[in-house]
Amino acid sequence: EKECKRFKKAYNTTKDTTGESLAWFVVALLVRSSAAGELTHDSAADGSGRLRNTPYAVAARHRVAQILSTPELRNCAMDALAPVPSLILNVAENLRHEFIKFLNMGILDGIIQIALAGEHHSSYAIKTLKFISNLDAPDINQVTDQTKLDILELCCNPLKRRRSLDEGFSFQSLSDSERETAEKKILHSCKKIAINVLFNTNDITSLLEDGMCRRSEFITPDWDVDSAFGTKRMVFAYLYDIVVQHGGDISLTSLKDSFEQWDQTTITDKIECAKQVLDPTVFKVWFKTIETGI
Repeated sequence: EKECKRFKKAYNTTKDTTGESLAWFVVALLVRSSAAGELTHDSAADGSGRLRNTPYAVAARHRVAQILSTPELRNCAMDALAPVPSLILNVAENLRHEFIKFLNMGILDGIIQIALAGEHHSSYAIKTLKFISNLDAPDINQVTDQTKLDILELCCNPLKRRRSLDEGFSFQSLSDSERETAEKKILHSCKKIAINVLFNTNDITSLLEDGMCRRSEFITPDWDVDSAFGTKRMVFAYLYDIVVQHGGDISLTSLKDSFEQWDQTTITDKIECAKQVLDPTVFKVWFKTIETGI
């Protein structure tokens, strides 16, 4: 996160769109090096062909995952990312071990962003979310604890990504009704992903404790609420409270009920829950940030 901020400040990626032209060449080269198949008019399905198994292809897919995992690189690439979702879905369906590595690299944030963007290539990202929601216990066990926490943050607050979508996604490819249908699919998959991750974690209590306390270096007055310790962290306090009430061993049904309740809980009640659960010192700084919007 620190590196991303430094990169953004140094290269002004918010306003500079010149990187997209180069990205069309770089991304196309990486995708074609990763998969062999027919080229499509809009590039959306270019990653759907037969996956190559050469060392160079493996390295190319790894680089694609790095780009998808980095907000600043996504911002530079913009629409040049069109073939990436189809490649990621292809890897998920055919090279699961490689896909789990990509999850641990942090690709979920990019997948959710593209899924919400309403572009012609968003359907592949939506299908990838559905795939992740159906991962079994052995696959979940290969996901690191820090990645699980990232997944929970993202999947419990997926529509917050709408507020901070990278520039370049125009939301013009889908009608209002199509976008509403897509959002329902995204929300359903994200909720299922979060439940699946927690249910297949051996020590849920310790995981959530780590979630409430991690990234202490960001507990400063100049926090970025979205990327540091902002409103999305409230879910850790809420879930921790629920799990403790169940003695650390919560059933799948109780987890599902808890997430339904979370969706219906007001921001005021979420803050009150965080007040009761979070460490007083941590909460004081965090709550001041929420109030001031810093």
